[in-house]
Amino acid sequence: MKRALGLTIALLLLSACADNKPAPPAPNTEAQAAKTAPLQAAKIKGQPAGAMPAGHGAHGAMPPGHPAVGGGMMGNTGHGGGAPGASVESGKVAGRISLAEGFEAKIKPGSIIFLMVRPVVPAGQPAPAIAARRIDLSPETKFPIQFVLGPRDIMQGVPMKGEVTLEARIDQDKDAISKSPGDLIGRLGAVKVDGPAVDLVINQAL
Repeated sequence: MKRALGLTIALLLLSACADNKPAPPAPNTEAQAAKTAPLQAAKIKGQPAGAMPAGHGAHGAMPPGHPAVGGGMMGNTGHGGGAPGASVESGKVAGRISLAEGFEAKIKPGSIIFLMVRPVVPAGQPAPAIAARRIDLSPETKFPIQFVLGPRDIMQGVPMKGEVTLEARIDQDKDAISKSPGDLIGRLGAVKVDGPAVDLVINQAL
């Protein structure tokens, strides 16, 4: 009887010890981070800071075969419209500017030449210039003056074609619009674009 009681008490003591067994320690995250940091550093060793892994596309790059993006309405526009230095498809007018007898003495110091091409229109209708060139004069300038008007002289994007009129004006105030007494003018009508060179004689005085 005493022996059975002793075994019972021993079993109870063992059970109490098992219930009071301390819990395993919590994992040390800082220690784990310290262990994994060298491994991560080894993986990216030799790559610049912020570099993408090998094979990764550049920032903003599209996958192969993706349609291009960007551009816009002005992306592929051409020249024209009278912009400085613009070029449009156009013929040419070539020739020389000459002075009638006695007109060289009429040229005022500081004058320039405006050479203008206009379309042929019915009488009485306005004919705005479609091509123009400014020619500076100096005491060393010798007449006749050779010229070629082509695509880069076009205004308003209207090409020279067919027949045109040609005017040269020796202008004192250097204003292409205004005309002053003493300006000298020469005109030719029905000039063929891409035709033979012409001789434009300045023979009128305003």
